[in-house]
This record gives sequence, structure tokens and C-alpha cells, in this order.
Amino acid sequence: MFLHNGNLHWSASDLTAAAECEYGILRTLDYKLGWAEQIEFNEDLLQQHIARLGDRHEAELLDELQGNRDVIVLDHLNPPYTMAALEAVGDATLKAFMAEPEVVYQAAFFDSEFFGYADFVERADDGWLICDAKLARQAKPKALIQLGAYAEQIRKMGLPLSSTVSLLLGNGERADFRIADVIPAFLERRDRLRSMFAAHRSAGVPVVWSDDSVIACGKCVECKHAAAQVNDLILVAGLRMEQRRKLRAAGITTLAELAEATHKPDGMAQATFEKLHAQSALQWKQMQAGEGAPVEHELVPTAATTLALLPGPSAGDLFFDFEGDPLYDEGDLSRTGLEYLWGVMGTNAKYFPLWAHNSSEERNAFVKFIDFVTERRGNYPDMHIYHYAPYETTVLKRLAMRYQTKEKELDDLLRSEVFVDLYATVRGSVRVSAPSYSIKKLEPLYMGDELRSGEDDAVADGGASVVAYHEYRTMRGSEPEAAAARLAALEDYNTYDCLSTLRLRDWLLERAEEAGVRDQIVSRTKDVQGEELSEQDPVFVELMAKSGPTQPAKRSAEEQAFAMLATAIDYYRRERKQFWWDHFERLQHPVDEWSDTRDVFTVESAEVLQNWTVPDGRSTNARRVVRLVGDWAPGSKTGSGAQVIYASPNP
Repeated sequence: MFLHNGNLHWSASDLTAAAECEYGILRTLDYKLGWAEQIEFNEDLLQQHIARLGDRHEAELLDELQGNRDVIVLDHLNPPYTMAALEAVGDATLKAFMAEPEVVYQAAFFDSEFFGYADFVERADDGWLICDAKLARQAKPKALIQLGAYAEQIRKMGLPLSSTVSLLLGNGERADFRIADVIPAFLERRDRLRSMFAAHRSAGVPVVWSDDSVIACGKCVECKHAAAQVNDLILVAGLRMEQRRKLRAAGITTLAELAEATHKPDGMAQATFEKLHAQSALQWKQMQAGEGAPVEHELVPTAATTLALLPGPSAGDLFFDFEGDPLYDEGDLSRTGLEYLWGVMGTNAKYFPLWAHNSSEERNAFVKFIDFVTERRGNYPDMHIYHYAPYETTVLKRLAMRYQTKEKELDDLLRSEVFVDLYATVRGSVRVSAPSYSIKKLEPLYMGDELRSGEDDAVADGGASVVAYHEYRTMRGSEPEAAAARLAALEDYNTYDCLSTLRLRDWLLERAEEAGVRDQIVSRTKDVQGEELSEQDPVFVELMAKSGPTQPAKRSAEEQAFAMLATAIDYYRRERKQFWWDHFERLQHPVDEWSDTRDVFTVESAEVLQNWTVPDGRSTNARRVVRLVGDWAPGSKTGSGAQVIYASPNP
């Protein structure tokens, strides 16, 4: 947005920013009006990296279009803006459309209020078709609002408008949407933005954080800064914005007030209130102790039950952590992401790195890892692999499906509960005074003299690791020493994460002692075999023999057809397996962590309306009728006849 002669001009980006966080966009307006001093914050290097990749994606699309279509490329206007310059770029865009090329790139629109650029506008049979390039791999509502904004500008210019709009996604796919569905969403958001801006300027004062008429996301830099100034409820670890709304309606607006509250608000389960109350009380105690006070912990009511589920330590135990680049690709945009560093540590803190700098090496790393674990289990049947949060197991499942190898072996490991997610153990056993349960926030509890500050580290967090790896790939040809330094920093960062997981496991065993259940944690060996796949089926073998290279991008259309036929043999088995993998993964975590998953109904109370009886008729099956009260997760299918799976997760 910008001001010109007192008039406010906004863009499609402002529109989508307001849809995500109204408080944030009003803070931006305050800066433009000179009503507030802009806060200082560290630049997000990962977001800058993503922006550069987005620019590259757009440039590649332009190059492709210019190679086979008639494209008019328009120039960008740089600030500071003048009215004459704004009108000139608008006139240039109209002139470009009147020339009727096949594509107009960077069409500029200015209507005395709105100003912005459309990435690509194509000439279709039924009018001009708006296309926007997005690095994202699936359509998002905010992107459709932007398309609606540009479509409305085409309509205002009196030009024919296509019945559809398109998103040119980062995976190479083109997603089309009806203009009749997009325009109303845009108009609703535009009217909201206009009224919000008008009311704000009319009030003549900066936006106030406590204004409930303004929607705040609670996640952006502006929200976090404002929340910290007043000890807002969103500082409570694990608290959701919907819970914040209910608490505020009951007059509880700060972390301190929640810590002192004695009654739950309407619409909130008692157990949820008690959990949030206890968390806020511990955090408030930490905040009152002052900066530098040690992080504290306390056992939760389910601690004994949860900690007793830990397996006994084994000499073969491993501690596992990935470093990955989710934006990596090798030209096949339908397959992105690379787990470039597989960090494994034994109980003696000896570290084993596996590097993978392309998809072929990633496949080899996956095979080596599974073979290594399988062999190690032969020597240590009671061994387990510890990790923090479900990322590691999620990636292993994805790689097994992507490369269609070691599926049976991974399935056996998962069914045998070899992987232990310590995040689930932490959430079910302890409460900490930190504002987050990320492993970095827990480390002051158990790392002791090995604790790193992160301030002087070359790689300080996951986002920085992605940027560092990208720098390595850029430098390795021209600056080999600098590139090697990036890899060394990444390995050091990953080594520490593996060590942190090891130290956390040991600390949790001490908490089991504190809970009085250390004697219940014993050696545990479980060997459950999964379904056999068709790898030895003669039909499968013959079809795969005709499928050519293992990488789809290198196959001919005929070879890819044979590969698809071969893998179709196990289609239903893989679908069943994926469902149960996800189901049992959820059950390892507290309900609060997954209750908003689609098709999940969280029960708050149950009442038996009719006890077990045999209904009249030929059926001999006993039935009973139960009324369940609770909440469906957003997007759930609630129609009758759906299959129901009852789950009573670990505490």
C-alpha cells in the first residue's frame, strides 16, 4: 500500500495480508500514516530464499511462454509513485490488451484506489484469462482472492473476461477455477478492507491490540510483538486462538489472569481449562522470576502412565534427526524435497551422518538406513529409535512410497513400535515453564554445560539450515572451501540435535524415577510382521523389468505406463497401510495435538440412552444407543453410514 496526496492505494497483496491478519495490515497502515514507530525484527532468511525461488519459478514460466507464444512484457513501475506515472502504466496495459497478443506479462492496473500487477494474462476463446504464478504446490484461498482482484480490473477496463482463472503452481500443475466462484470472494474481502481502512483513518488513532473488532492471527511478527507487551493469552504454550476467544469473552485477557482464574468460560471443557490454567501458572511464575531464571518443570497427572510406556534403555538404541530442503527439485516439479542429511547417534554419543545431495543418493540413504536398522535389530532385539515430533517417521513413510522400496521392512518397524516419539512422551508427562514445547525450548532442562546459545552458531534453526544448504549448493562449484564450511556447520547443527534427543530421553527416564515408575520401564521387544507386497510376484517383476529407469522423469511414456501397472497391483494394500500408519501415529500423541484433524470427533461426554438389547426381527446382534457430546473437526464428513473407529489414545 502507499499514500499519494492523502489518498490510500492498496494492492492484491494487501488484500490477502488483511485476510490473514487484520491487526498486521492496520499496523502497516499506521506506519504509512506516521501514527506508529515501526518495530525492529530480524530478517527471515528462509522467507527471502522462498521469495527468490518464487521469482525463479515466474521467470521460468515466462521463458517457456516466450519460446512458443506471442508475449508482451510490460515494465514495472518503481516508487516513489506519481499520479502521471500510475496512469501511464495503466494506459500501457490497456494498449497491450488492445494489441491482442497471446499473453500479457506483468499487466499493471490502477483505478485510483487499487494498484497491482498480474503475472500472466492469457487470451482465451471466451476472453482474457488471469493466471498467477505461485511456488505453492496447492491452491490457497488467498491466491484466489488475488486472481479475483485482477479479474475485476479487467472487467472495469471493459474487456472480455474468461469464465475461469488459473494458478500456475510450483509443482508444474495448472489449477483452474470458475470466475463466478472467485469474484464474490474478492468483493467480500474488498468491502471488508475498504470499511476497515475507512473506520481506522476516521478514528485517527493507531490500532489497539485489545480491539476485538480486529482479527489477529497471533503468529505474525506484529502479533507476537504486541502480545509480548501485554502478556496476552497467546503466549500460553499450546493455547489456540479459538480458546483465546472464549477466555476473553469471560473477561480473562492476559496470561497472568488465566494463571489466577478459578472458573472455566462457557463453551470450554473443564479438562481443557485446567490444562491451560496450569500451563499459564507455570509460565507466569517463570516470568515473575525475571530474565535468566532457569526453566522449570512439573509432572502432569498422566505422567506416571505415560512415562511407564517408555521402553527400557538398550545398548542398540539410536537417536535420529533429519535435515531437509523441502524446496529442492531436479526439474520434475511434481516431486520436490530432499532429505540431505540423515543424522544417527548411538547411546555412546557416537554420530553417524548419511549425506544425500540428489534423489538417487536420497534413495540410497533410505535403503542404507533401513538395512542398518534391520541388521542392528538382529543384534539388539530390544533397540528403539528415538526422535522428537513425527517428522522423521512421516518422511520415512513418504520415501518408502516414493521409491517403492523397503516398504515391508519399514512397515515391520512401525508395527513393532521401534520408533519412539519423545514429543508425545513430553506432552503426556511434564509441563514446562517455557512458552513452547519445541525441543530447543526444552534443552535448558537437560543439556547442562553442553547447552548452546544459538547466537554464535552458523546454523541456529531449521530455517537457517535450509538457507545454509542452498548456499552450499550455490558455492560448491565456485567456492569449494566456503561450501565445505556450510556442510560442516550443518553437520555440527545436526549432531547437536541428535545429542539433544539422547539427553532428553535420559532426562525423561529421570522423570520416571520422580513419578515412581522407573521400575516399570523394562526392556521391550516386539516383532510384528506387516503385509507382504508383490515384489516377488512374476507379473510385478515382468512389468518392472519393462519400466526402465527408477526415476520417473527419465522414463519414456511407455516405460512409465509399465511402472504404473506394476505398482497398481499393491494399490489397495498401500492405501490401507497409509490409513493405519496415520491412525496409530495419532494415537501416540495427546488428543489436543490432533483433535482438529478432519473426520475426528472429540467426545466430551457420553450418555447411554438405551442399554444392550436384541432388537426385534431376525437379527441376533445386541445393540445399545449412546449419545455423544463433543466437537467435529473442521471439514469432517458427518453423514450417516460412515465407518467409526473408536480410539482411546495414550494419556
